[in-house]
Amino acid sequence: MIKKGMVVALSWIFLGIVVCGLLLFIFVAHYKLSIVVVHGDSMVPTLAHGDRVLIWKHRASKQLQKDLIVVGKLTAVSPHFATMPDSLFIKRVVGLAGETITIPIADLPQEIRPFHNKKVNTEGNLVWEIPPNHCFVRGDGRFSDDSVNWGPIPTAALIGVVLLKLPRRVDLPPPTFPVPENLPAFSDEDMAEWLKN
Repeated sequence: MIKKGMVVALSWIFLGIVVCGLLLFIFVAHYKLSIVVVHGDSMVPTLAHGDRVLIWKHRASKQLQKDLIVVGKLTAVSPHFATMPDSLFIKRVVGLAGETITIPIADLPQEIRPFHNKKVNTEGNLVWEIPPNHCFVRGDGRFSDDSVNWGPIPTAALIGVVLLKLPRRVDLPPPTFPVPENLPAFSDEDMAEWLKN
């Protein structure tokens, strides 16, 4: 037979475990989890404009793997984004430090090839060597501002990894893309090449 004092003691122990678990959950949810809203269509069909994702916030480490979808700060990718300090990117990791990424220029959309023609090797490929503490990211969509334009990015630019896609809460208006200041000029030669295609 269980004594009344034993029941009370077990109740307090159970309550203590529940409270500790709740405090741990609040701590993790506040400091390690975040909800990010996708802006733009660079990750279509995986993620669309207005989708919400739950991310695990962490500093990039040796656990970074190919095919993970990551969120990072645009300002850490290029000084051109300095006027947009709160802007984030969401992309898929396709290359890690020490690897070589080769993309045939023919695989890029016709509209952006002129921007990369000067970087093509004799075989018609764009090639990047990924240095230590860097990775190469791409959007899943046909048009994506990613490492094809930025080059390998520092892993320190990454703020988290996508854990799961959440239900949509609201529909956002169509995406608008702020143009960062100090973009390199589109030369007459590049324009002429683009018009030929």
